[in-house]
Amino acid sequence: MSTSSPKTTNSFDLYQALIQAPEGSSITIPAGEYQLREPLKINKSVNLIGETGDPTDVKLISQHGAAVVISATSAQLCALTLTNQNADELESSTDLVLSSIVVVLEGESEIVNCVITGKGDGIVVCGSQSAPIVRYCTVKNCTCGGVWICQKGRAILFQCDISHCGHAALAVSEQSAVKAIKTDVHHSSNIGAYIIQNSFGRFRKCSFHHNALTGFELRDGSDCVCETCTMHSNQEHGVCVWDNSIGRFEHCDIYDNMSIQFLSLNSSPQLVESEIHESPGIGVWFHKGSRGQMETCEVYNTADAAVVVSENSDPAIVDSVFHHSRQTGVMSILNAQGRFKNCETFLCNNGGILVADEAAPTFIDCYIHHNKEFGVQVINQGEGKFYNNSFFDNGGYNWLIEDSAGDVVREENSPNW
Repeated sequence: MSTSSPKTTNSFDLYQALIQAPEGSSITIPAGEYQLREPLKINKSVNLIGETGDPTDVKLISQHGAAVVISATSAQLCALTLTNQNADELESSTDLVLSSIVVVLEGESEIVNCVITGKGDGIVVCGSQSAPIVRYCTVKNCTCGGVWICQKGRAILFQCDISHCGHAALAVSEQSAVKAIKTDVHHSSNIGAYIIQNSFGRFRKCSFHHNALTGFELRDGSDCVCETCTMHSNQEHGVCVWDNSIGRFEHCDIYDNMSIQFLSLNSSPQLVESEIHESPGIGVWFHKGSRGQMETCEVYNTADAAVVVSENSDPAIVDSVFHHSRQTGVMSILNAQGRFKNCETFLCNNGGILVADEAAPTFIDCYIHHNKEFGVQVINQGEGKFYNNSFFDNGGYNWLIEDSAGDVVREENSPNW
C-alpha cells in the first residue's frame, strides 16, 4: 500500500482505456487525480482497479454529478476514491446522474475498498435489474444521502462505513431491499437507516449511532430483520417502527438515545432477546394500535416507564424483565390491552404496574417486587385481569385499587388482595 501522496496524472486516458478493454478484462489505474469531463459509463463487465490498493491514491473527480454510472452485468470498482465538485442537491431533482456520485442502474457489480464522498447522494442503486455488492467501502461527507436503494433495487453491504451525510445515511425505498453485515451507520444529519414504502432489510452486526434523528426507522408497511445490532446515542429514538410495518429485532442492544429507545406506532414488531436501557424517557412504547411481541427482553435504567402500552395497543409480552425505572415499570393506559406472561418487574421508583384510562391488560405468572410505592395501581376506569402473580416487598401496597377503577379480576395471586 502506497504511503506517498497521489500525483496529478493526465496522460492516462480512462475513457479510451474503457472503450478498448475487452469484456472480462481489468484496467489498472495509476495513482493520480483524474478530472472527469463526463461520467464513466461502465456498460460491460470490466474491472477498474486502483494501482496501489489504497483508494486515496487514485481519485476520479467529476466536474458535475456522477463520477461513475454502472449498467454492466458484473463490473468491479476497486481501491478508488470517487467524488465530484458539484451536483444537483435539491430533493426535487429527478436526474440521478446529475445528483449523485455513483449510480448503479443494472447488474450485480461490485464496489470494493472505495471511498465515495462529495456532492449529492453517495451511491444510488436504482431499478429492479440492479443488485450490486458493496464491500469495505467508506461513504462519507455526502451533502445528500449516503446510500440510497430505490425503485425495487437490491444491494448487499458488507463491512462498510456510512457517515456524516446531509440526509439519511442509508435509505431503502419503493419496494427495494438491502442486506447489510457489519456496517456502521453514524453521524448523519438526519435518520441513520430509513426503510420505507414496502421495502425490506436484513441487518446483522450493524451499528446505528450518533445520528441527528432516529437511528433506525421502519415505515409504510416495510419489514426487516435486525440481528445482533446496536442502536445508541442517536438524538431522537433508537428504533421507530410505524405505519403498519413489522420488523424483527433479535439480540439487539438499544440504549442511550435521547428520546424513546424503541417506539412502535400502529405496527407489529417483534423484539426478541434484546436489551433496552439508559433511557432519558420511555424504554419501549407500543402506541396507537400497535400489536407485536416482546420476548425474553430486559428493559432497565429508564427515566420514564420501562414499558408503556397505550391507545388501543395490544402486544404480547413474555419472559421479560423490567427494572430500575425512575417511574413505573409497566404502564397500560388509554384503552390499551396487552398480555404479560412470566414477566418480572422490580426496583422501580414509583410502582411495578400502573393501569389507567380504560386500559385492560392481562398479567399471568408475573413477579412484581421491591418497587418503591406499590405493586399494582389501578385508577381512572382502568381494568385488568391478574392470574397467579406473585407480589412481595413492595413499599406501601402490593395492590392499590382506587375507587375510580373499573373491573379488576384477581385470581390465585400471592397475595390476592
